[in-house]
Amino acid sequence: LGRGGMAVVYLALDLKHDRQVALKVIRSELAGIVGNDRFAREIRLAARLQHPHICSVYDSGATPDGQLWYTMPFVAGESLRDRVKREGRLPIADAVRITREAAQGFERLSAAR
Repeated sequence: LGRGGMAVVYLALDLKHDRQVALKVIRSELAGIVGNDRFAREIRLAARLQHPHICSVYDSGATPDGQLWYTMPFVAGESLRDRVKREGRLPIADAVRITREAAQGFERLSAAR
């Protein structure tokens, strides 16, 4: 589904609950360089967050070789980046709504730290 500076997100199937999930896994080449501590902090912080604009953590763990992972809801649809590429500028009302929702999520994130 995506790749960031620290992790890769895959579409996966939660066999226990028969549902699609987003599976976020620390990039193996980075785990050895920066260690798992930073990603483990991300997991703990994300697991404490409860907000309509933030995906909750369903489960987390480590592979047998110590690679950390966690799962969260899979939300179908395009990313904001893809929408902007497709449409160009967003209508002002949409841009304000998206910004407000993101700010509310970040406000909750800051309070949890």
